[in-house]
Amino acid sequence: MAPFHTDSDEDDPVYHDNSDCPYGQEIKRNDNDKPGTDGRRRCDWCTENA
Repeated sequence: MAPFHTDSDEDDPVYHDNSDCPYGQEIKRNDNDKPGTDGRRRCDWCTENA
């Protein structure tokens, strides 16, 4: 999955790149996703489940 991020959580700026990530799925469902990493670190869930 191509990396994406959201601007709705500036307290912990991360990107997602795993289609099974529950946080990423919520972002996609709410249509708040923006393409790319935007220089953010990878989401902990995406990292642990790579």
